[in-house]
Amino acid sequence: MTVEAPTAGTRTRRRRWPWVLAVIGVAIVAIVVAAELIARSLVPGIVAEKLRAALSLPADHPVQVEVDGWALPQVIAQRLDHVTASSDAVTLGTLTADISGAADGVTFDGGMESARISADISAEQILALVSEAGVPLEDVTFGDDVVTGSTTLTVFGQRIPISLTLVPAVTDGDLQLTAESADIGGITLTADGVRERFGNLANGVIGPWPVCLRGQLPMGVHLTTVTVSPDGLVGTADLDGRIALDPALQAMGTCD
Repeated sequence: MTVEAPTAGTRTRRRRWPWVLAVIGVAIVAIVVAAELIARSLVPGIVAEKLRAALSLPADHPVQVEVDGWALPQVIAQRLDHVTASSDAVTLGTLTADISGAADGVTFDGGMESARISADISAEQILALVSEAGVPLEDVTFGDDVVTGSTTLTVFGQRIPISLTLVPAVTDGDLQLTAESADIGGITLTADGVRERFGNLANGVIGPWPVCLRGQLPMGVHLTTVTVSPDGLVGTADLDGRIALDPALQAMGTCD
């Protein structure tokens, strides 16, 4: 049997084949990376546009968006697994707050499986809301998970200054302030202790007091919790998954 030796052309083709594969591999990686970069540059703008629509923000209002994981497969599926966003100086009703939030299962038409936002509300704005709600507080300060406010109790024509320690909570989508204790002339009493001493007169200064926030939020935004920060309150809300799609959910709520 005669075995033919590989020709020079055959040896050359064999030597070139791994290089061809390497070049193809590099090209594919470059295309994927380029597509990922393009997808990652486009997606934040799409999400920001939907968020502006959901919160009725101006078209040029800055919104920062980040997408978790590889953007390209999510763009191909037209569904983003997890998105975070933030924006400063967002106007909600009469409030202006810095907000941040996250959403899961975001589709490119603007639908969401779930979403939530947090907003920092300053002490000045809280005091304005409290005053508008008829809560008899002359000032408010924040810290140590409680709100401190001062008021006066009138007994037989005498005005008695009272410093109240208030606990904020959410009831039926609104802020509620409830007195935990009161300092009267250097004596600290519980809310029940104030009622025992002053009877029905105490009701006007002890509360609880509802402070409507529904009128400051779109219909598709539902306040769930409030926490105390050194500068005010941080409100956390759930967003209806269709808020960017339904103008009725984008309309401002009412306090009726």
